[in-house]
Amino acid sequence: PVAKTAIEKADSNAEKLSFIVEEMSAVVGGIKTGVKRIVKVVDSLKAFSRKESAEKIPFNLLDSLETALVLCKRVMNNNVVVDKKILESSFCVLGDSQQIEQVLINLFVNATDAMEGQKDAKITIDIRDVNGAITMRVYDNGPGISQETLEKLWEPFFTTKEAGKGTGLGLPIVRSIIEGHNGQIDVQNRAEGGLEFIIQLPAYANGD
Repeated sequence: PVAKTAIEKADSNAEKLSFIVEEMSAVVGGIKTGVKRIVKVVDSLKAFSRKESAEKIPFNLLDSLETALVLCKRVMNNNVVVDKKILESSFCVLGDSQQIEQVLINLFVNATDAMEGQKDAKITIDIRDVNGAITMRVYDNGPGISQETLEKLWEPFFTTKEAGKGTGLGLPIVRSIIEGHNGQIDVQNRAEGGLEFIIQLPAYANGD
């Protein structure tokens, strides 16, 4: 009987210990998630406050586009078709190519998130040079957004994503980067469906 009682107590203690370990694992996991989110917010704030890059040099916008698409390949996961409407082989602009890549990555990821679960998901990229102004249109065929959301889209910390998935600083940073390149960015719902961003950047030529 004594041995049996000891075994039962040991089993009971083992179950309690197992429960504690599971609870601790969940707590540690929550802490890690919280720390990652804090780091993400801090990084976003740093990027938002950094108005200008250290050096601006001429670069081909198409190189930044291809880099951004490669970096977004895993996020798109072959579920999003990319349609490029580009007739020229080079669009030279003056600025920071990595910042422009950041802009494009943000737009591509947002579009992909908006079309989650959509079978015919597609992102279209249209770039053309009109009288020295490079116009790049990036649009998807997703559900679009409400007029109320559209009006708040550039506000810092405003996000339509679930808690923990967005900082609400992505698009304000995008706008800050484009304006830092002497350009402008606008957004609108498309009549055909989906959201469209229109970016305008001054074309660069030797001697400018």
